[in-house]
Amino acid sequence: MTFAQIAGQEPAVAVLRRTLADGGNSGSFLFTGPQGCGKTATAWALAAAVSCLEPKTDPYDACTECDACKRLSRGVNPEVSLVQPAGDQTQIWQFWDRDGKPRGILQHALPYSPSIGRKRVFIVERADTLTEGAANSLLKVLEEPPHYVMFILLAPHSGRVLPTILSRCRVVRFGAMPLAGLATMLVDRHSVAPERAATLAALAQGCVGTALSLASSKTAYGEIGVCTDAGMALLSASGLGVLRCAEGLRQAAKGLKFLGDEPPAAAAAAAAPAEADNTKERAGRRQMGAALDLVAVVARDALALALVGPGASIVNEERRSGILAMADRRQPNEWIAAIDQIAIARRRVDMNANPAILTDALAVTLAASA
Repeated sequence: MTFAQIAGQEPAVAVLRRTLADGGNSGSFLFTGPQGCGKTATAWALAAAVSCLEPKTDPYDACTECDACKRLSRGVNPEVSLVQPAGDQTQIWQFWDRDGKPRGILQHALPYSPSIGRKRVFIVERADTLTEGAANSLLKVLEEPPHYVMFILLAPHSGRVLPTILSRCRVVRFGAMPLAGLATMLVDRHSVAPERAATLAALAQGCVGTALSLASSKTAYGEIGVCTDAGMALLSASGLGVLRCAEGLRQAAKGLKFLGDEPPAAAAAAAAPAEADNTKERAGRRQMGAALDLVAVVARDALALALVGPGASIVNEERRSGILAMADRRQPNEWIAAIDQIAIARRRVDMNANPAILTDALAVTLAASA
């Protein structure tokens, strides 16, 4: 991965290129932005640029031809390390040796200067999941890393990172790509059909990585369609039918297989048995959250049609006629209230609410407000 291959994050890439051109090729960075917006890809591009033996300078980028670049592209450069959460948290033993746990990556790599490339790079994929002990153990090395070391921390938002970590990093902010530009990129670079590209860009909320993941999956579009239909049924239901529709949404959520139900291999190997037992539960929460996101998209489409009329721009273009018929069943203020209720339910998923109780309650609330 190189800076030239990063799409939709030109401001962030420009900041990094200027920093490297000015000699700022060590220290600690914090990338913030929504999941799937390109933080991880840019972290690998930055790692490639700073470890490259013969970097390009106008503009700054990895050469892709030296030994360090070739090893990194094959995933066999031991001087660039990715630290992922072990379960739901990133633990201190992932960095430093602790009581029979796997070897801490920093303890056994930090003291040694690189021999393949110019830098050692440590990418902490979810800095917002650092335990207090893990975060505190990093403070000194983040503030005064060896001259041959760079740290790149990633987090959805700077507010989710401890202030002591934040103060020791240069923050680079990432944002969503304009939907039209993302859809065009999917069509031009990845041969996605234009109508499908527009839908995927909207469902990904402008996040390039999420859109590419959806586009590359053979099953994602169909699974999303099933869940969207379940959401339409839920928003149209009345009487006792609302509970059947709530059950239909739960079943559709379980069918979102493209989200995956296994943790990353490295994290799975490091996680304790009790943590591994929670994998299915975490996957279920992730799927239920995605299902409610899709229901919210349907409700927003209905609101747009209720406000503007049949010509309104919507995400679910292929279901325009069905959503248009549904839109007439509520006033705009009622659709706004429905969207608020879906958002509340979505937050409660992240707070470990019981999915069955949550969706049944949402279905009854939505029906009562229609």
